[in-house]
Amino acid sequence: MGADYPQTGFDGSAFYVACNMFTLPFDGFESFLKAKIFIFDKNQLAAGSLSSNSIDVPGGAFALQPTTVIGGSTPGYVAYFSEMYGGSTTQVRLWHSRIR
Repeated sequence: MGADYPQTGFDGSAFYVACNMFTLPFDGFESFLKAKIFIFDKNQLAAGSLSSNSIDVPGGAFALQPTTVIGGSTPGYVAYFSEMYGGSTTQVRLWHSRIR
């Protein structure tokens, strides 16, 4: 599997990388498999650990954009992601996931 179109976001708890997963090699015959989210806990990163958790996103999600929460409070270990729904230019689908 290969990752394409990485998107990043963060909040008070974690750093997120969302990407589209494809078969390899990238030679014109690859096919889309799934969207995947990698979650890096900020406390673990500050301690020098690069370990992460990951989520295979169901439901045909594609090109997810992690949202960046701005402000003094955190969303309580809930991560939010958005995507243009079904290729539409007028509809957005919002995803959320508990990360602990």
